[in-house]
Amino acid sequence: MKNNFYINIAIKLVIIVISSSFFNFTYSQCLNSGGIGSFSNTSNFTTDWFSATEGNATFDVTSIAPYYGSSSLKIDVTAESTWQVRMYNRSACYFPITSGQDYTVSFYAKGKVGNDFTVTLMEGTTDLVSTTQEIQLDEWMFYTLKFTATTTSSNGRIKFSFLNIGSYYIDEIVVKTGGFNTWYVSPTGTNSLSGNNGLSASSPLNTIGYAINTAWVTGDIIYVMDGTYTNTNYGTGNKNNGSVVSINTAGTLNGPLVIRNYPGHSPKVAFDGAGGFVCGTGKYLEISGFEIQGPNQQITKSEAEANRLNSLNYYKGRGIAVWAGSGGYNILLHSNKVYDCPASGIRINNSDYCTITNNEVNNCTTWTSAGESAIVLAQSKNIDNTTKIKMRITKNRVHDNVNNIHYFNPNYACPNPTAYGCVDYPNIIDGSGCYITRNNDRGTGGADENPNGQYTGAFYFANNVSYGNGINGVVVHKSDNSIVMNNTVFKNGQVPLSEGRQSAAGITVNDSKNVRIYNNISWTQNSSDYGYKFYNAISNVQGRNNILITGLSDISGLTNMVTSNPLFQDQNNFDFTLTSSSPAINAGVLQSQITTVGTTIAAEYIPKYDIQDTDRPLNSSDIGAYEYFNSGTLSNNDDIYNVENNVRIYPNPATNHVTISGLIYNANISIYDFLGKQHMLNTKYSHDLNQVTLNIESLKSGVYFIKISDEKIVKTVKLIKR
Repeated sequence: MKNNFYINIAIKLVIIVISSSFFNFTYSQCLNSGGIGSFSNTSNFTTDWFSATEGNATFDVTSIAPYYGSSSLKIDVTAESTWQVRMYNRSACYFPITSGQDYTVSFYAKGKVGNDFTVTLMEGTTDLVSTTQEIQLDEWMFYTLKFTATTTSSNGRIKFSFLNIGSYYIDEIVVKTGGFNTWYVSPTGTNSLSGNNGLSASSPLNTIGYAINTAWVTGDIIYVMDGTYTNTNYGTGNKNNGSVVSINTAGTLNGPLVIRNYPGHSPKVAFDGAGGFVCGTGKYLEISGFEIQGPNQQITKSEAEANRLNSLNYYKGRGIAVWAGSGGYNILLHSNKVYDCPASGIRINNSDYCTITNNEVNNCTTWTSAGESAIVLAQSKNIDNTTKIKMRITKNRVHDNVNNIHYFNPNYACPNPTAYGCVDYPNIIDGSGCYITRNNDRGTGGADENPNGQYTGAFYFANNVSYGNGINGVVVHKSDNSIVMNNTVFKNGQVPLSEGRQSAAGITVNDSKNVRIYNNISWTQNSSDYGYKFYNAISNVQGRNNILITGLSDISGLTNMVTSNPLFQDQNNFDFTLTSSSPAINAGVLQSQITTVGTTIAAEYIPKYDIQDTDRPLNSSDIGAYEYFNSGTLSNNDDIYNVENNVRIYPNPATNHVTISGLIYNANISIYDFLGKQHMLNTKYSHDLNQVTLNIESLKSGVYFIKISDEKIVKTVKLIKR
């Protein structure tokens, strides 16, 4: 594995830069020396790749939000297909294959969640071996596949076939000789590499840390199986324990450090120290599919207050913390359930190109005096000077994160003990939902300046649901070039005003320039709270087509404000889907009405999907995190495109029963929890039912996914079970 070499194919070298950590190539798309398909322009794509659509798709090299470099490949499929929509390298880009030899194909992909695509190793026009993969995120995610050649030939090819209606994006395709290792971890395993231990689910390693630090090499994958993983001295009463997993290893562009739940498993990380995952490096890193619980339920307010001035890990542990002291980049944290953390649930410092998506964070920030919020991007450090969107907080459900401890900072000079952050400071000022902070450097030398200098790049909040938090739902604090789109913010401000918190409980902008606020719903609990609030100096803050309920707004740059009730399905049970009469329906901003920041373009602003992966129409999208769907019946004459886009579940969230409409073909329906564990297996329903109501009383409260599939359609929809 460690000695794998890249296949040399139709060498078209432009630049090779060698660094101590990874090879950085700039190539055309041809699978050449280095094996990288970077999709630099349309001309090179058509020269190096053959593509066929039978009129059912379009292939386009796009500069909108690539994973790496300046562009990626976008495929829009308009009709269901098992073979027509395909691409493979042309004969000029053939590569040699040897019978019995393993080959690794890796790439990044994103698109419509639940859609399938097939990757095939070919010899000329003959398929040798294939595997079908599923799009798991609408954000960039790493895929790596191993094929064994069954013939020897100089005519090797890689084929991609796109099987379902919707958009697919592909970037950074790499082909190399040799396979890669998949490492398995279980609490019942053994930390030893002898006898191929750790390379199968039946003989796993024992700890995640051992898998990372001893077994893993660039290109490998780590799968973590069912069980509970704890830090050293967990439960002993020690107040200064370390983290469960300490990461000081860096991945590379084509071999990121990927730590995922084993498919169908729900591993739990429980900590009473510095945190669940604490990373000091943060380069090409993915952490996904974990339940992470801190010690909040064992801590009392009086105990936390008594330790307010002490910097003990027990009272400031975080679910996932990436500190990246030397500068991190290309970090993906997704599909985790994080709760009961004394400090932040998820936090990234000193980094660039970060995505925090599809997580649930609740009951965090409770007992720390360090000034924390549920999801945080802080003092970001750019690795290039582009001003495009690079930092993304999307599709997270963030709720009930309430801080109970007055802020304290031992580094502040305190003219009197009640001054800001000092020993007797009387206010609770933290415990917001989604928070970006200290990304600016105005040259003042103040404590809230970015120690890394002014961050270059744009921040993007979209499709987040934030409710019941201590202060605000979404905060842009000292972070220029920020975009706040299609978030639902409901009854935050749970810290009493008597505790001295700011009178804001919605979307807040503090000392930031070039901020855009579109298509959000902000509903405050108190009429005296601000749903849209600015503090200190702001400039060029613009927005429109937002909803404000109950509270106030003092951001003068927001126009076309809607003050009508958004008519949620069941706000008392936190079901923020829209009813048919909602004024939020088709009321979103038009692309032509968007004023951009930096080098971003308007097409990047309106999310392509909502929080449940429902399509958003470009110029008639709804306001808020959810796109409305009319659950009326469908006829058997409806075409496949409409059917695929109209299979829906409701109510959502649901308590006892959930209805699935639009089932006009025999369908397999499976229900998975947030971490991929299956709870209902392939229950088949006849096409004449059209819609089905399922009893979900036995499911525990939480986030689930319903996958509906047959030979015609594949649809995955998120379900909130109350």
